[in-house]
Amino acid sequence: MTEKKPILAAILGIVIAGMLLASIVFVLPSLFQKPDPLVFSLNNMDINDHEVAVEIFDSNNNSIFKESYLLVPGEYVKSPKITCIIGTYKYEITLDNNITKTQMADVRYATTLSSSDSLIIAIVDDPDDPLDIGVVVS
Repeated sequence: MTEKKPILAAILGIVIAGMLLASIVFVLPSLFQKPDPLVFSLNNMDINDHEVAVEIFDSNNNSIFKESYLLVPGEYVKSPKITCIIGTYKYEITLDNNITKTQMADVRYATTLSSSDSLIIAIVDDPDDPLDIGVVVS
């Protein structure tokens, strides 16, 4: 019976040490790191003016950003930095009040230069698919 106590104490010590290590690795950095902001860019590569509406929803489907842009041919616009929390966000992009596309993007902690998703939205001269959306890690 007395031989089992040191073994149980060692196992308990290993479990506690593991829990402390896990909290240092996973919890502590989140106290000091901030999430990347949501960002997107719009590029009118078509020969016509276009209106693009961008709405962003959080994981509870609450709208956190909504803006319309009127772009002339060749115009490029970068979004403001949209402060948010870690998670997945839904973008709804509408072209000329006619074509709507949905794209998901993830926000992570800014741990490196490339952490979270950024959307590149291009309006192209393609009558079948004039709204091209790319996701890059930025």
